[in-house]
Order: sequence, then structure tokens, then C-alpha cells
Amino acid sequence: MSVLAIDIGGTKVRFGIVAHSGRIMHSAQFAVESGAKPEAIISRIALGLKEGRFGGFTRIGIACAGFVTGSGEIVVFSPNLNWRNVPLARIAEKILGRPARIENDVNAAALGEHKFGAGKGAKDLVALFVGTGIGGGIVSGGQLIRGANGFSAEIGHTIFKPGGLRCACGRRGCFETYAGGKYIVRNFHRSGGSRSLKKPSEIYAADKKGDPIARQVWKDALEALSTLCINLAATLDTKVIVLGGGVIENCQGLDKEIKRRVDGYFTRSWKNRPRVVKSLLGADAALLGAASSLL
Repeated sequence: MSVLAIDIGGTKVRFGIVAHSGRIMHSAQFAVESGAKPEAIISRIALGLKEGRFGGFTRIGIACAGFVTGSGEIVVFSPNLNWRNVPLARIAEKILGRPARIENDVNAAALGEHKFGAGKGAKDLVALFVGTGIGGGIVSGGQLIRGANGFSAEIGHTIFKPGGLRCACGRRGCFETYAGGKYIVRNFHRSGGSRSLKKPSEIYAADKKGDPIARQVWKDALEALSTLCINLAATLDTKVIVLGGGVIENCQGLDKEIKRRVDGYFTRSWKNRPRVVKSLLGADAALLGAASSLL
């Protein structure tokens, strides 16, 4: 049995056929712009499947950036795509002719790491993905925790510093405003850092070379990320924390710094000390996660 897995992000769409073993047998991708119609995206996938001779599939799993209903049918809101209340599962079923289910992209990535990646074999894990923003996924007892409305694990928008930096969500002091990729760059520039440094990884490298502004920005970011991991572990009693996303991938050694801080908090006498590991699946996590519950 094979599944068509689709990963719809804010700037690109990736799709592929996933075997029961978790092997991605064939994949392709294309760029999208904000406001792209869901029908146009799915139709382009249908054309790509035909032209690429991808082979058959029995079901469709879709990972999509944004808020997704717990039923896996509707994208309630996707800010990067500018979608509201889009019945994406029904659209995919109509165009592609197979049953479809949607999952939030970060939740899907957590599922992928749980079944095929760094969390394989663990019944409980938290996945923390640091990219443009901060997202998370929680697996407990082998099951994804979706919450009452399907919007659980919006961990980047829990509060790090009450009354702190303003977040795009409208609140102040969210973890994301100190450690999300776009905010690391924003905070660096607003503090007088060189405008020639435009990526978190470049600012991370500047920190290691002794740049005082980069050092302060990354001090705050590291404190935020390690505190978030500690809070999640203490609250959920999880066995594994998986760190992933573009910022983790591109800042070499960042995962080890976070692990060292978390390990320092959970002393050997603390029975629920979590294992902090880096994502094994990278960019494949959401694609494999979209397929995992259907395989």
C-alpha cells in the first residue's frame, strides 16, 4: 500500500509517493506564492503525477502550514497562503480521486520523526521546530495530541517574558519573538547589528566570532529555546525532545548547546530527564508524517 504525501508550505509544495516502509519512492516540488488557489495547487500536483509517471496510491496525506481542524478536513487559517476555511481534503479528493486527510505541517513532522526518525521506538516525544517561527508537535502514548480544536502545540506563542517583545500574533513576550528565525534577524538589526547579516546562521557565526550584538541576541535565543524545552519536558514527562527546522539545521552545534542546557537542568536525580536529539529526517519529516497515519 502506498500513499500520496503532500507538503504545502508557505513558499513551496512538495509531493511524493511513500511506501509502507517509509521510503519516498518518487518526489517533486514547485514554488507557490501567497494567495495561490488550493484548486490550482492540487491540479498542478495531478499534472505532475501524470507527467512523472509516479505510480498508484490508495490514500492522500497532506501536511499544510496553518491551523487545521481535528477532523483533518479543513484548513481554518493559513497566514502564509492567505487561506481561510478551505475544505482542502474535499478539493484533493475531487481532483485526485482518493480519500484525503490534512495535518498541520509541524504536527505531521512530529509524526514523521516518531514513526521513522529520531523518535522511532519512543511512545512519547515532543518535536520542536525552529524556522521562520517556532512550532511543535506532541506525541503521547504513540498518539498525536491535537487538542479540542486541532490547534495544540502552538508552543512558539506561549509566553517567555511577560510584557516583552511584540509578536505578530498580537501578544508580547512569546518564545517565538526571541528565538524564531525572523525575530533573531529583526532583534539583531534593531540592536544595531550589521544589515549585511540577513540569516540566523550568519548571526550565529558572528556570535562565535565575538560580535557583541550577535552574542546578546543568541544568548536570549538560547535561553528561550532551552527554557521552552525544559518547560515542555517538565509538563509532559516526555522521553524524547526532537529539535528540527531550518535554524537548527543551519546553525551547526546549536542543538548541542540546547541539549547541554537542558541536561544541566535535569540532574541525574531527576527521573524524567529527557533525551534531546536532532531531527533525522530534515526536510522529509512533514512529508513522511503526512503519510504515516495512513500507512
